[in-house]
Amino acid sequence: GFFAVSEKEIHVGEVASVDVTLNHVREFSEQVNVVYSPPAIDPAKTQASETLNSDQIIDLPFTVTRDIRYALPLLPGVLQDYTGQVHVDGASTRQIYDQMDSFNVSDPATGQFLARVSVDALRSVDVASSRYSTEYGKGSGGVISLRTGMGDDHWRATATDFFPNLQNRKGFNLDSWTPRGLFSGPLRKGKAWFMDAWEGEYDLSIFKELPTGADRNSVWRGSNLSKVQINLSQNNNITASVLVNYFRSPHAGLDPFDPISTTQKLSTGAFLFTLKDQHLFRNGTLLELGVAASRFKSVSVPMGAETYVVTPDGSSGNFYATNHGHADRLEGIGNLFLPPRRAAGKHEFKLGFTSDRVSDHQEFNRLPYLVRREDGTLSRRVDFTNAPAFTRDNVEASAYVQDRWAVTARWLLEPGVRLDWDEIIRTLAPSPRLASTVLVKRNGDTKISWGIGIYRDPSNLDILTRSLTGTRTDLFYDAAGQNLIQPPVASTFTIDQRFLRFPHVVNASVAIEQKLPQSTYLRLQFVDKRGRDIWTFLNPAAS
Repeated sequence: GFFAVSEKEIHVGEVASVDVTLNHVREFSEQVNVVYSPPAIDPAKTQASETLNSDQIIDLPFTVTRDIRYALPLLPGVLQDYTGQVHVDGASTRQIYDQMDSFNVSDPATGQFLARVSVDALRSVDVASSRYSTEYGKGSGGVISLRTGMGDDHWRATATDFFPNLQNRKGFNLDSWTPRGLFSGPLRKGKAWFMDAWEGEYDLSIFKELPTGADRNSVWRGSNLSKVQINLSQNNNITASVLVNYFRSPHAGLDPFDPISTTQKLSTGAFLFTLKDQHLFRNGTLLELGVAASRFKSVSVPMGAETYVVTPDGSSGNFYATNHGHADRLEGIGNLFLPPRRAAGKHEFKLGFTSDRVSDHQEFNRLPYLVRREDGTLSRRVDFTNAPAFTRDNVEASAYVQDRWAVTARWLLEPGVRLDWDEIIRTLAPSPRLASTVLVKRNGDTKISWGIGIYRDPSNLDILTRSLTGTRTDLFYDAAGQNLIQPPVASTFTIDQRFLRFPHVVNASVAIEQKLPQSTYLRLQFVDKRGRDIWTFLNPAAS
């Protein structure tokens, strides 16, 4: 309990007195959190991107504060459609590469951004629209990158919205309840940590126009992200995570014009497991290896088998379609960060690979339905030829190399190339890219960025499997609803796989950033995207 004392002025054999003062051990502890804040004009940033950090995600107002997709339209160039899907600079949602902690979280079949994670677990969200490097996967429209947090040596707990809302509609009822929470801390201080973030939702919709007992629909939704990090050594750590999503609605589609008989029992879910190992070698080389497995599931079942009827005043009967489906992805990634090298400036090389297997399994059963006019006469009858359940698979492989070349202190170049292959296209598609930034003035008040590159999209299984869903036939009737006014119209999707190509999009952009007086900054950017071989269906009858 005392500090050691070393006294050198002691002479053996002499009679003398020695005063020794022992001081108690006292510990002074101070903690400093150092957070990197890039300058308003960052000379090291080449890609056209915007970022929401954790404080902005929590503090900024947006309509659905528990869903990060509703915060992204706060960033320039990001729009959200009526289904909640996000679009970057006008691109389709299936052209955007969605990732969480370096792993793909897009729906394996549709390419949609459906995964839900508590906003409390997010450290940052980056949205890139142009000049992003070859390390990012296939996505010609942009990149949405979620970075989640991790626990530390201190115990932390947060809780939000734990009190439900009530409504006075046909009596007092629960209206909505959206609690969420986060708990993190050490499993072993200095060695292992964990984080668990969850969020839940309950909504009850009651319609006064519908009869009692058939007037309400509830929605149950929840998500949970669990993460663990273990430092095996000073230079090696492993991170594992599990994300689970759940949604259930017993009467989806209920409203004053669509009674409870026409609704569907709808349930969806998602599961994602990730495991990543990072090892730093003595020479400064960093190796990152990871594997992930995900499944997105959807089930919709009508209330019965009565004929579904659509009229101008609403619908009746039972909904006509039943669906059971799930899509899976097994993914492996590898990235190698080499130490800086000097050759006409400083080079920072990064290379890596991605390999995955995706599959889409669907089972449809569709019954005939009728469309009636306001006077009750038959306007149209729709029949279906149901196809058997099907499964479609694809194997994808990619590799890239990227160089970050600091030619001078004010000029940065980022050349790179990416190679993509899959078993559907069976063609190796190169995607070269080049981006650059230049500080026009030595004080860093003016910066010019530009870039051009080829970007690809993945082979979309949702489009490919349309030809396996069967045939739809429409029959149109006269004003009396008795006689056909034209031959039946059959609709089918057909694909000639011999003509399929990887989508080819040339993305070019230029931007200028200028510091103005009074700490005001101006940024102007122009983006041009030109694509070919984009996958879509054409109606030959309309051509």
